[in-house]
Amino acid sequence: MPWRRSRLGAITIPPDSGQPALDVPTNATAYQVKGVLQEIRADDGKAVIKHEEIPGCMEAMTMQLDVRNTNELAGLQPGNQMTFRLLVTNTDAWIDHVEKTDGSVETTPVPAPAVVGFTELDPGGARGAPHSTG
Repeated sequence: MPWRRSRLGAITIPPDSGQPALDVPTNATAYQVKGVLQEIRADDGKAVIKHEEIPGCMEAMTMQLDVRNTNELAGLQPGNQMTFRLLVTNTDAWIDHVEKTDGSVETTPVPAPAVVGFTELDPGGARGAPHSTG
């Protein structure tokens, strides 16, 4: 039985299988992304990141992204180059698997709106998937 479902609906592979875990919720699309950290907003669980183009998802831009586990930002500072995984559902988006890569660049803090790259779906506040704002 190499595949099993976690309580969160993610498909996982047992650690002894020799295969990487597939920890993406079944209703999410995952994108591997490179970017430069601009600002950490740990109290809000967010990071402002200038990221590369994400083919099939959005153009390169600077945006505020949700970080569900802010411990993943430990050791990072504005200007650090990084990689991360962007997970997108019909109603939410967040990053995880954050890793610092070699190098840093100068940054100028840019205020980010509270919600960037989302469209309003209904008056109750449900958000749509990220889209190109260009």
